[in-house]
Amino acid sequence: MSFSLTELKPHQEWIEALLQSIPAELSDPFDTYGTPDLLRDSMAHALLAGGKRLRPLLVLHAAKSCKPDWSEGDHKQHCRYAAAAIEMIHTYSLIHDDLPALDNDDLRRGKPTCHIAFGEAQAILAGDGLLTDAFNLLAQAPVNPHLQVLELSRAAGSNGMVAGQVDDIQAERLPSAQIDLKKIHRRKTARLLASACRLGGLSVNASDAQLEHLTQYGFALGIAFQIADDVLDHEADPELAGKKLGRDAQNDKTTYLTLLGAEEAKKQARDFANQAAEHANALPGNHNTLVGLAHFSANRLF
Repeated sequence: MSFSLTELKPHQEWIEALLQSIPAELSDPFDTYGTPDLLRDSMAHALLAGGKRLRPLLVLHAAKSCKPDWSEGDHKQHCRYAAAAIEMIHTYSLIHDDLPALDNDDLRRGKPTCHIAFGEAQAILAGDGLLTDAFNLLAQAPVNPHLQVLELSRAAGSNGMVAGQVDDIQAERLPSAQIDLKKIHRRKTARLLASACRLGGLSVNASDAQLEHLTQYGFALGIAFQIADDVLDHEADPELAGKKLGRDAQNDKTTYLTLLGAEEAKKQARDFANQAAEHANALPGNHNTLVGLAHFSANRLF
């Protein structure tokens, strides 16, 4: 199946406008001073830097895949909170991952990382602001707000994305034979992608069966995406990636590429993408984009 993210440009433009509008959604009736300019600028530096916007795209198209009677007005309005919130969570995690104490990267999405542009202390605070404000925003969702907050907090917290980051750090001290990459990336990468899909479903009152298909789709997509990421760290063009590549090899890090070799890693990525597509095809609404994103995740060039 031929698929390109350029087909999603109108949706990406909607997401960019959505992210621009966030400050108006976060007003506090008890505040008389507003967000400090430095905090607002450092948060915006990371959040509005562009990128594929995969997670909010998944929210939108997961919602669409559950509703044969999709309303571009009402349903899109309902899932906008989750789409923005999960991108805020993802961006906070990138800010913190890029810090010298973790990955020590100085380029992200083709721009200086937040701590390079604003200093380490301000980068930490920008990440803290995005993390906390995401739940402020999501709590205002018109459909299932409590379930959406519960879903995202589980996915991002100490049993989800943060746990995966800890697993990843601990694995650096282990021999390759003792490292369970699937466990690491199921929590570090796939859990948040599965959450994006579940949030889309929850925002339109998807059934339990539909939520299960979205969950399995997201986990399979996440593993495919991570395998491809490991291969791309070795093979991709840094200008297309918008970040420095080759750090895995430089740090002698165990990856799907080092464990499986390039050809087997690519095959497994395609296998997981096919699993994801099967779950998308079981959904009653327009699931073509979910299928396309699954195959894109395994075959992308950047």
